[in-house]
Amino acid sequence: MSPAVPPGAVLMVRVWFDEGDLRVRLTATDDLEGPAHTLGVAGDVDGACDLVRTWLTAVAAGGRGA
Repeated sequence: MSPAVPPGAVLMVRVWFDEGDLRVRLTATDDLEGPAHTLGVAGDVDGACDLVRTWLTAVAAGGRGA
């Protein structure tokens, strides 16, 4: 029997500036009824995109975005 695929997943991207520097915090959950967890933080667009790509790849593969 294959593992159950989560019914959905949510990723929240928070963006702010700290003394002019970009800050990004990504929070995610793969259990829409469960708690969210911090996926990671980044200080630039490329870093944030890398975190999103890693999470999306895990979700698309049927795993938990970690």
